[in-house]
Amino acid sequence: MKKIKKIGLDATIALLRQQHYSAEEILDILSGHQKEDIRIPLAVFAVHQLGMLEIMATYLHDERKLTFQESAAALNRHVQTICSSYRRARQKYTKELPAAKSKILVPVSLFRNRAYTVLENLVSFLREYGLSNHQIAVMLKRRDSTISTIWQRYRKKSLILTE
Repeated sequence: MKKIKKIGLDATIALLRQQHYSAEEILDILSGHQKEDIRIPLAVFAVHQLGMLEIMATYLHDERKLTFQESAAALNRHVQTICSSYRRARQKYTKELPAAKSKILVPVSLFRNRAYTVLENLVSFLREYGLSNHQIAVMLKRRDSTISTIWQRYRKKSLILTE
């Protein structure tokens, strides 16, 4: 388990560097992450009936018992966006999110960068973790072509941001 956490932290740092965060911003994110240790099990992202932000809003509110304000701050989103996402998610999906133990825990701080969509950030994190597009597609219960498209979009945006 310690090896997985180390790989996750290394992948997070690499991803934050890749997304052009300064060293100071990375330290701020990691120190905030260390205090609260907010991580989302990868298994919850496999609920294909919900959007990624809806999943995160629901998980943070129902499982982690965060207020909408705390969730919004953690995700760098407006409070009303989180409230709306949660409300929509509860209308579409009334069951509890899967609470399966997941080897891969995704840090919430990963989604603070708004230059990329939630799914682009997630796919990039999982690619940094060493997974293939097919493995990611299976884990997220999405089509291979969807993951491939998201990965291509992420790479294209990365090139634009580095210029």
